[in-house]
Amino acid sequence: MGQRTGQLIRFACEVFNLATQWLVLCAALGLTGCAEYWAKPGGTPVQFGATREACARQAEADFPPQMEPVVTSSATPAPFATRCVPVRGSVACSTSGVGFSPAASTTLDQNIGPREQAVRSCLTAAGWQAVRSEAEAEAITRAR
Repeated sequence: MGQRTGQLIRFACEVFNLATQWLVLCAALGLTGCAEYWAKPGGTPVQFGATREACARQAEADFPPQMEPVVTSSATPAPFATRCVPVRGSVACSTSGVGFSPAASTTLDQNIGPREQAVRSCLTAAGWQAVRSEAEAEAITRAR
């Protein structure tokens, strides 16, 4: 296998690994849902706020932030530059370049999923239930 083929295979593997990481992250975020309401028969917003704050503090203690680097874009092939100049009736060319642009990364909290799940479990244990709409939450809250 030539050096160029080996580089392309390594690049393809890096892209696959990056895509897999993002797929897992998106799936985890999708499971938590963005628009979510909580309700408890007879519950008030003040009670919910206090319960949620207590649950969040406990979840933070159980699952403290654990920041780890995550690759956001893998190394990519960079163009080689070829420069040609006339030399005594012919052309002399030279190629230069690094071959790859370096990978980029950021840090993500690896405990955010477990921490969010701990808050949800704590709220559920305290009698609150997650519902899909504000109307549903109001109906449950009014029921005593």
